[in-house]
Amino acid sequence: MRTTICFILSVMLTTTLFSQIDNTLKWQTDSIKIDGKTTDWKTLPPFYEDKTKLAFDMRNDAGSLYMYLKVSEQQTQFKIARAGMTINFTTKLKPVKKAKITFAPFMTQKMSENKDKEVVGKKEPFSLKQKYFLTPAVVTASGFTYSNIQLSTTKRNDSVITYAVGWDTLNSMYIEIQIPLREFFGDNYNLKQVTEKEIALKITENAVENPAMSRSESDSGQGGGMMKGSGMDHGGGMGRNGSGMTYEGNSQERTGMFEQQSLKQKFKLNGNAK
Repeated sequence: MRTTICFILSVMLTTTLFSQIDNTLKWQTDSIKIDGKTTDWKTLPPFYEDKTKLAFDMRNDAGSLYMYLKVSEQQTQFKIARAGMTINFTTKLKPVKKAKITFAPFMTQKMSENKDKEVVGKKEPFSLKQKYFLTPAVVTASGFTYSNIQLSTTKRNDSVITYAVGWDTLNSMYIEIQIPLREFFGDNYNLKQVTEKEIALKITENAVENPAMSRSESDSGQGGGMMKGSGMDHGGGMGRNGSGMTYEGNSQERTGMFEQQSLKQKFKLNGNAK
C-alpha cells in the first residue's frame, strides 16, 4: 500500500514538472540564420495545432526570441496568401506590452469558383511560391519598443525584427522570425526578471472571402461577403506532432478556409544560459 502511494505521488510530481517545463522555451545555443530555411533549427517543430494546421517552434537566447512556422497544408498556405495572418504578443511584465506582426495578403485578385477548386490542386504550392517571390507579402510590426515599421528580409540584424519566408522540396512553407528581446522589454531588461512572467501568443489566420456567400448576399441586397468564424479562438492548443499533417482537401477543411482561425498559447522565456 505504501509503495502504491509513493508511486502515485511520484507520477503526480513528474506530471507537474513536465507541465511547467512545457511552458518554458528551449534555450538556443547556436546562431540561427533567418533565411526561410530550417536547417539550423536541427529538429522538426515539436508543436502542432489542429485548427490552424500550423506546426511551430519557439526558442530564445539572451538577446532574441526565435520563432518558425511550418505550413504543410495547401489549403492553409492558400489561406495565408489570400487573407493574411497576424501574430500577437502580450507581455505580462509591467508595463504590459501588446505588439503584433502582420502578414498582408500577397495574392489579392478575386477568387472565382474555378480558382477556388485550384486550392486542392497539387501544383498550387509551386504557384504560391512563385507568386510570393514575385510580389512578397508586406509585413509590418506595431506595438513594439522600436520596430514599428514595415519589416525587412534583407539580412539578420540583432537590433531589429527580421523575418524570412521559404519553401522546402516537399512544398511546405516556412516562416522564420527573430525578435530582439529589447523590442518587448527595452534596452535595460534583466533576463532573469523577464523570464518570470508569461507571454501570451495568438496567431490568427484571416478568413478568405467566400464567393458563394458574396453572391448570395449580393442577390439579397446585403453587403459584405466575408464569412468569419464564431468562437473559433481556442486555448491550450499546443500539442505534440502527430498525424493529420496531410491536407486531404475534404469539404470540412475547405470550409475552414472561409473562417477565421486562431491559435492561443502562453509561454515563458528561458533564462538559463548554457
